[in-house]
Amino acid sequence: MGRRAGVLITLTTVLAVTALTAAGLGPPAGARTTSQACAGESVGSGTRQATICRDARYGVPSVYASRMPGVWFGTGWAQAEDRLFQIELVRRNARGSLAELFGSVDSSTIDQDKQSLTLFYTDAELQQQYDSLPHWTKDAVSDFVAGLNAYVDHAYATPASRAQLVPFQFWTVGLLRHEEVYKPPPFTVLDVIANGNFLAREFGGGGGSELSNLSFLQFLQARYGAAQGYAIFNDARWVDDPTAPVTVPDGRPKYGVGGSRDNPVPPAPDFLTPPASDNGGERHDPPSDVVNNGERDHAMRKALLEWIGRRYHVPWKDGSNAWVVSPKKTTNDRTFLWGAPQEGFDSPSIDWEIYQHGPHFDVGGFTIPLAPVVLIGRNADVAFTTTSEETVDQQVYQEQVDFSHNPPTYRFRGANVPMQPVPHVLKVAGQPDQTFVTYRTVHGPVFSTDPAHGIAYSMRFASFGREWQTFVGFAMQSTAHDLDDYRTAMSKIATLHNFFYADRRGNIAYFGAGLVPQLKPCPDLTKPRACDPRLPHAGDGSQEWLGLVPFDQMPHAVNPKQGYLANWNTKPSVAHYLQHNGGEEYWGTIYHSEPIARDLAASDKLSPEQLTAIEADIGTIDDADSRPAAPYFLPRLFQAYDANPALHTPRRDQAIHLLEAWDRRTTIGSVAMSINTQWMQALERRVAGPNGTVPFADSTHDFTGKMTFNLLWHALDHTHGLVPCDTMCATVEYFGGHPASLFVGALDDAMALLSGTAELPGTQGAHGFGTTDITKWGWTPALNKDWADLDAVANTAADLGLLTKPSLGRSATQNRSTWMQAIDLSRSVIDGVAVLPPGESGFIAKDGTFSPHFADQVTLFDQFRYKPMPPP
Repeated sequence: MGRRAGVLITLTTVLAVTALTAAGLGPPAGARTTSQACAGESVGSGTRQATICRDARYGVPSVYASRMPGVWFGTGWAQAEDRLFQIELVRRNARGSLAELFGSVDSSTIDQDKQSLTLFYTDAELQQQYDSLPHWTKDAVSDFVAGLNAYVDHAYATPASRAQLVPFQFWTVGLLRHEEVYKPPPFTVLDVIANGNFLAREFGGGGGSELSNLSFLQFLQARYGAAQGYAIFNDARWVDDPTAPVTVPDGRPKYGVGGSRDNPVPPAPDFLTPPASDNGGERHDPPSDVVNNGERDHAMRKALLEWIGRRYHVPWKDGSNAWVVSPKKTTNDRTFLWGAPQEGFDSPSIDWEIYQHGPHFDVGGFTIPLAPVVLIGRNADVAFTTTSEETVDQQVYQEQVDFSHNPPTYRFRGANVPMQPVPHVLKVAGQPDQTFVTYRTVHGPVFSTDPAHGIAYSMRFASFGREWQTFVGFAMQSTAHDLDDYRTAMSKIATLHNFFYADRRGNIAYFGAGLVPQLKPCPDLTKPRACDPRLPHAGDGSQEWLGLVPFDQMPHAVNPKQGYLANWNTKPSVAHYLQHNGGEEYWGTIYHSEPIARDLAASDKLSPEQLTAIEADIGTIDDADSRPAAPYFLPRLFQAYDANPALHTPRRDQAIHLLEAWDRRTTIGSVAMSINTQWMQALERRVAGPNGTVPFADSTHDFTGKMTFNLLWHALDHTHGLVPCDTMCATVEYFGGHPASLFVGALDDAMALLSGTAELPGTQGAHGFGTTDITKWGWTPALNKDWADLDAVANTAADLGLLTKPSLGRSATQNRSTWMQAIDLSRSVIDGVAVLPPGESGFIAKDGTFSPHFADQVTLFDQFRYKPMPPP
C-alpha cells in the first residue's frame, strides 16, 4: 500500500465521527455531552469556581464554569498544571528578565533582555495598555492571572505538594540560586499584556530589511556603478511580482506561470507614483561600514531571537498555512476549515490546547502559554484560523544625531529634537544590577548608533503602542456568532495577520488585517533616487508616512465563486504590496502556496479526508521549496538536455528519465524528489556561489543566501510584469550565456552528492545514500526533531546527570505545522480533529518522571493522523 493511500484510509477512520454526526447521530451544537458531566477537578471558589475535565487519552483540558470568571480562572489553573515552567520563561522573555535567572551562566539572556527592553514598553506603558482594554477582556486577564497564581500557591503549599506538583526545572533553578526550590514571583496582568505585545509584533510584523538591502545595494554600486548596480538590485529585490500566487481571487488568468502580456499588470501603486514637483534627488547614505554595522545590529537581533527561542522554548518563529472551503465544493455539503500555525517544534510545544465552557460561551482550540484566549479554533457557530502576513509594517529610519548633547538630539523638520531617554534596571543573576538608557525618536526605538558619524537607526512600527488591540481582536473571535461579528473582531487587529473564517451557515471568508503604512510617493525606481521604500527612510521629516490603510481597504474576500480560499503566508491580492524579498522565496511567481491551490482545484467536490490530506502533500515539501520550483525549471533542463546530444551519458539519461516520469507530487520514497531537490540546490550554487555566473559573484563572496529561485526564473524566462522594470532591469547575463551547461553541470553535482554520505543541502539534515545505484535514492526526510531535546534548564540537568531523559521519538518535521486542525461545519454540528506534537503537557516531576501526555501525540504526527476535538 502506498503511503498516501494509507494516510487517506487512516483519516477516513479518524473522521468517521463526521459522517455519523452528519447522519443525525451526534449532539446538536451547544449540547452538553456525557464527557462534560465528568467529576473533574474542582478549582477556585465563588464566581471563580470551575471544573477542569481532562480526556483520558491525551490529557487535554476542558474548563466548565457557571460564571465567566471561573472560565478564565480555570484556564489559568489548567495551563499552569501543564506548562508552569514554560509560562515563567515566556513571561521573562517578554518582560526582559531572563538574565535575572540565567545571566550568570548564559550571557545571551542579558543581550535578549536588553533588546526586549529597548523595543518594547515600560511598566507604566503596559499599565496604560491594560487599562485601555475593554472591560470583559480586562476581567479575563485578571481572572486568568488569579488562576495561575492560585495554582502556584497550591503546588508550593506543602513539602508533599512541592514534590508532586512543582516542575523539575524549578528545583534545578533552585540549585543554581542556592535555594531548595525556586518559586516564581506572582504573575501579573502586565505579564500577560507584555507577552501579548511580543506575540502580536513578532508573529504579525513584516519589513525592517532596509539596512540589509542598502548594504547589498552599496556593494553592487561599488562594483558596477550607480546605474547598473541599482538595476541589478532591482532584479534581486523587485518591488512587486504581479504573477505571484494570491489569496483573494480576482478572475485573472492563472498565477504562477511566469507572467505574460495576457496577464495584465495593475496600475503602479501610489508609493511608486512620482509627485509632479519632485525630481527624486540623490541619496546621501553613510559609508558602507556604518550601514553594515547597523545591518549587523538588526541581524543580530533576529539571530538572538531565534537562539533564545530554540534554547528556552519561548516564541520566536512565525509562518502558517490555512484553507477554507464552501459547501458547494465539499462532498458532504459542509463548510471546511484547515488551520496550521508553524512556530518551530519544541518539547513542550509553544502551543497549548484548551476548551472553555461558560454561560453562552463554548470555544476550543489552541493558545500560547501566558495567553488566556483561544487563538485558533472554533466555537458553537464558527471556526477560525490565522497566518502571518508579510506586508511591510515596520521600517528603518536613519537619524542625523548630535551626540554631544544629553540626551542626544536629532534633526526633524528643521529642528534639533531631543531623543526620549528610557532608563532601565537589568537584574542579572550573581551580578550587580545593570543600569542603562535606551532612546526613542519620533519614529520609534533606536537600535543602532554610530556617534563617530552622527548617525542612529530607529525602527518605526505601525503598531507601536497598539498591540493590545490585536489581543482584543483575537479574543473577540471566541464570541463571534456570525460573519458580521467576525468582521468587527478583525477591524480591531493592529498587527499584520491573515484571518480565515467558516461558519455553520456555509460562509467562508478571508480578512487581511493590521495597520499598514501609506507611503509617500516615490520617483521612478528604474533610476537611483533618494526615495526608495526598500531602503532606510530619511529621519529628517521628508519621508514620513501619510497615514495608515483603513481596514475596509485591506484585502478581504467573502464567499468567492471558486469555492475556496488558501494561504501560506501568501501575497494577499493582485494589488501591489511592498514586501522585502530578502533572499527568500516570498511573493514571487514560484511560491509554496501554489500546491495548496492546485490540490483544492483538482476536483469539483472534495471530501473531508481529501481536504485534510492536503497536509500530507504540502507538509513534505522540502525546506528549500525546490519542489514548487520543479514545474518551472525541470522543463528547461529537459529542453537543454534534448538539444545537446553531446551531453548525453547513460547515467544522466537515467536521472533525466526519472525526473520526466515524476508527477512532482510524490515525495516519500521518490528518487526524482531526491534528484530534483539537490539539482535545484546545485543550480543555485553554480549561479550564485563563489565563482558563480551571476554578475556579482566572485571567489570571495557566496551569494546563495541573497538569491532566490524566482530571480533565476525571471532571468531565464524573461518574464513581464515585474515592478519596477516590467522585466529584468539589468543589462547583464545571469547564466553566463550558457544555461544548458549550468543545468547539466548542476545535475552532475546533485548525483555526486546523492551518491556520497555528506549532509545534503536544503534537507534539514538528511545525508547522501552512499551508493552510486540511483534506484536506492528514494527521498527519505531527515528525522531532524528529537523530542527529548528539552529546554535549556532540563537539558543542562540531563548533561549533569540530574535528569534521565526517556526516548520520546524522532520526527521528520519537513514543512509541517506545530498545531493542525481540520474542522467540518454544518447547520447542526461542528466536528473537528487536531494534533499537537509532542503532547499537551510539559510537566516533569521532581523525581524526573515525565507526564504521560508529554509526547503521546508524536505517533499521530508522524503518521499524519489526528485526534477528535471535543464538541462545542
